[in-house]
Amino acid sequence: MTKLLSALVAALFAVVTLTPAFAADTKGEATSAEKKSEKHAAVVEGWEQQAKKLEQVNAELTERCRVMTETLATSEGWLVHAKEKIKSLSGQVEQFQMDASASRNKFEEDFVQLNATIEHERAERTLAEGALETIRGDYARLQGQMAQERSLRRGSHQRRIVGTGNDIR
Repeated sequence: MTKLLSALVAALFAVVTLTPAFAADTKGEATSAEKKSEKHAAVVEGWEQQAKKLEQVNAELTERCRVMTETLATSEGWLVHAKEKIKSLSGQVEQFQMDASASRNKFEEDFVQLNATIEHERAERTLAEGALETIRGDYARLQGQMAQERSLRRGSHQRRIVGTGNDIR
């Protein structure tokens, strides 16, 4: 771009200096042409400085764009990795939830079965305790009857001994 501006300045200067209207012999006209030429040269120099600034800004923006592109590529890689990790962990969470549900169902079934077994055992215990009480009552009654029979036997046996004992004397 600076080459183009330099070429433009050179061409403009050549046109100004070679044109017959500018090549006048009078001193006032030559001074006017020189002033115009200096003015044009100052404008061209301003354009060249502006072009240099724009080239510098362009280089800076290009570098920033390159850095941002690299950052974006890195961020996209991380994002893809994070999405894969989320998908994997979501699958694991679903599996854990299914396992927990199955375990909960088995626990509930086992709990119902255990309660049924406990109730059955309680019923059997109540039945056994009732039978035991009946047996204890029967045993106590039989003990009483046996004691009574023994005492009757002893009494009748003693009566016989006492009765036979009189005969012996």
